[in-house]
Amino acid sequence: MTKYRRPLLSFALAAFCALIPAASPMAHPPFAPYDDTRFAPITEFGPSIGIEVVATGITAPLKGVTAPGQPNRLYVVDQVGILWAVDLVTHTKTPFLNVT
Repeated sequence: MTKYRRPLLSFALAAFCALIPAASPMAHPPFAPYDDTRFAPITEFGPSIGIEVVATGITAPLKGVTAPGQPNRLYVVDQVGILWAVDLVTHTKTPFLNVT
């Protein structure tokens, strides 16, 4: 039975190598008429403003936003499932929503 394994393995490898080039043009066409994406070199990253620590003890912040009408309060989504309300004047944080 071992004498049949090598030809079968060779045939499977040859078939795999033959199918890869045939499938790759279908996966990503070289010309996409509706795609106007232009890639440019990145010379700067992010805004050129200073960074200030407004709260400590947050595990892994994902996003921070301010609510309309509350410019002195920052809502920070933490990866562990807590939405923190951070007061930007006093730099204190309180849990606003806990979904852990």
